[in-house]
Amino acid sequence: MKFLQLSLENFRGIKQMDIDFQGADCCIYGSNATGKTTVANAICWLLTGSAITGEKDFSPKTAGAHNLHHKAELYIEKDGGGIVRLSKDFYEKWTKKKGAATAELTGHTTDFAIDGVPQKEKDYIKAVEALCGGSMDMIKIMSVLGYFSETLKADDRRRILLEVCGDVPDGEIMQDERLKALPKFLLMPGTTDQYYGIDDYRAIAVKQRAKLKKELDTLPERIDEQNSSMPEPVDEQALRKELAELQGLRDELIDSDRSAAKKAAIKGLRADMEARKLKHIQEQGKLNEAVNGEVSRMMAERAAKECDLSSIENNIRHGRQKVEEMSRRRQELLEDWQEIVSKKWDDNLAICPCCGQALPADQVEEKRASFLANLDECKARIREEGKKCSDALIQQLKAELELRQGEADNLSKKIDALQDEINKARGRLQVVVPFEETDACKEIAARIEQLTAEAEDAGIVRQQVADTDRRMDEINSQLASIKMAEKIKERIAELEAIQQAKATQLENVEHGLFLCDEFIRIKVAMVTDRINSRFKSISFQLFKEQVNGGIKECCDALIPSPDGTMVEYKAANTAAKINAGLEIISVLGEHYGMNLPVLVDQAESVVSLTGISQQVISLNVSAEYKRLYVKLADKMKRSA
Repeated sequence: MKFLQLSLENFRGIKQMDIDFQGADCCIYGSNATGKTTVANAICWLLTGSAITGEKDFSPKTAGAHNLHHKAELYIEKDGGGIVRLSKDFYEKWTKKKGAATAELTGHTTDFAIDGVPQKEKDYIKAVEALCGGSMDMIKIMSVLGYFSETLKADDRRRILLEVCGDVPDGEIMQDERLKALPKFLLMPGTTDQYYGIDDYRAIAVKQRAKLKKELDTLPERIDEQNSSMPEPVDEQALRKELAELQGLRDELIDSDRSAAKKAAIKGLRADMEARKLKHIQEQGKLNEAVNGEVSRMMAERAAKECDLSSIENNIRHGRQKVEEMSRRRQELLEDWQEIVSKKWDDNLAICPCCGQALPADQVEEKRASFLANLDECKARIREEGKKCSDALIQQLKAELELRQGEADNLSKKIDALQDEINKARGRLQVVVPFEETDACKEIAARIEQLTAEAEDAGIVRQQVADTDRRMDEINSQLASIKMAEKIKERIAELEAIQQAKATQLENVEHGLFLCDEFIRIKVAMVTDRINSRFKSISFQLFKEQVNGGIKECCDALIPSPDGTMVEYKAANTAAKINAGLEIISVLGEHYGMNLPVLVDQAESVVSLTGISQQVISLNVSAEYKRLYVKLADKMKRSA
């Protein structure tokens, strides 16, 4: 397919522009900010919905512009003949909300059309993919120079190259003599003819290796812990001999010690003293049992009467407050009554206050009637309120308070009488003699003191026995450490055996991983040769050797430098990158049958472009041209 003509309207600062490609290779010249990249962005936007610059959320809108349609239209000549017109129209969406005076910007929308016929976005995309012969990603790969090497992930680049050049079957790779030991590692446990794939086994082996390394890292520390807990060596024969001698000495000391009988006698005397004391307390308590019961009964009765007295006194206090309130209110009502009855009709009310003339008789009569009615209403109110605080009610309440006061006085006298009875009863209590002052207690205490003094004479013997016991405990502890040391040695031997077994397992796993890496190296070498055979000047590196001897998958283009050495794509100069990109597009286009025009940015860096069958549109920075200038193929140079 070829680009014939591009038309832009209000597109990223370009008010109106038409470019006639005529289906030929062409160069677009212009100084900075003249619209070269905008032209490339417009073509990419029409084909893929994104910009050649890779900016996210690309918008063709001119900054600061409103109420404009931002349009792009591209005429394309199909490989089989015929012309297709792709067009997009991007514009603002203004909405007038209910109750609002003016419309406001609520978003943007894009209209799609093919040959002037409106399309839904998904139908437009399907039609473009059918026109170009591939997916949106493949369209970008085939039309945007550098997209394959700079934007695609390495995994996607590798996948595409394998599609183009073909993969190498694993069975063919396994025939290599270097991999003869690999099948035994790939064999699934418990089977005789089922094998893991290389990637599956490698994933399992990597986990096993990490686990084994982790376990091996902890084993030296665990062995050191056991060694550090190893007790100091001792002479078992000498310790056992000393222990036997100490046991004999202890037996002799025990035989010579007679303090045990004295201690038992002291213990018995103290128990007898406690029993006698308890009995004495019980007997003394019975002496005053009846009197204490009588005192308790009278105190309970006094407490009940004091509670009743408190309740009556509260009632009296509240009653007196009520009498005072009623008397005060009665006096206020009497004063209000005197004020009301003293009020008389004022004849001046029959004279108009404005003109000074006498009011009509009917008005005077109406005012007099209203005055008298108001007096009657006030008197009725005072009488009604007076019923609530009448003198009779006040006197009745005072009489009730006098009765309650009498009850209170009577209760108070009874309480005082009860207190007198309680005091008299307490006077009848007998004096309790403490047990410690009795002759029996003094006699037992003297005997205990005598036996204690006799027992202290045996203190030296007891100290010797204690010293002997302490030394025997030390020897038994040292003898126990011998058994502990034997157990620790057994545990160390067990850990060392585990360490050896784990190291052997790790060595086996790492050998399997080495063979997997060797498989990948052989496969990559074979695949790399197959891939590179499709390209004239560039080649691809599909893996890199790691410092630890492993390999890391990659997919980087290598470009020849002037001295013949191969340079990674990212380190090459712009011209080399551009020609490498053209070669990649040429090979991929031939395989996938896609013949899309190629957009070449920064083309001014290249003296001569690599020749490809696709239409090439190159963008060149040139200070000579202040406006875009298009030069067609008959005036361009391209290498064969």
